[in-house]
Amino acid sequence: MRLFQLDLYGQLRRATEAGAPVASPRNTRRTSILTLVSDVRVPTSRFWRFDLQLQITQGTSRHRRTPVKLTRLRVEHGVATKLDVLQAQQVLDTANAQIPEFERQIGQMEDAISILLGDYPHGVARGTPLVDQRFRPKYRGLTFVAP
Repeated sequence: MRLFQLDLYGQLRRATEAGAPVASPRNTRRTSILTLVSDVRVPTSRFWRFDLQLQITQGTSRHRRTPVKLTRLRVEHGVATKLDVLQAQQVLDTANAQIPEFERQIGQMEDAISILLGDYPHGVARGTPLVDQRFRPKYRGLTFVAP
């Protein structure tokens, strides 16, 4: 099947005469692949970032429970004030309040990745954590290199 384009104003003829590259099916395919890869890369990197932030926040929440308990014990023995307890509790509450927001953002990125890959929205399987990822050097030109 051949596709024809009307050259009403001579654009294609002038572009060909000037030596400008005309869009070929090969270039169109390469451009489509590059566009898809870049469109998937953005939500994937955000997904990794939100996933790492969630892990850090959950760790902060776990580790902040002990100081709150210790500060309460110090108040009971007259060594600390209620203000110290409130400050320790505030740090714990701040970490706990951030967890649902990170979970929401992760869900949005998972849905975006699924849709861009032509699937229904669903969770994304976890692979290597972000801190353990090995990044390839940047490639020059329009060459697509599969991982």
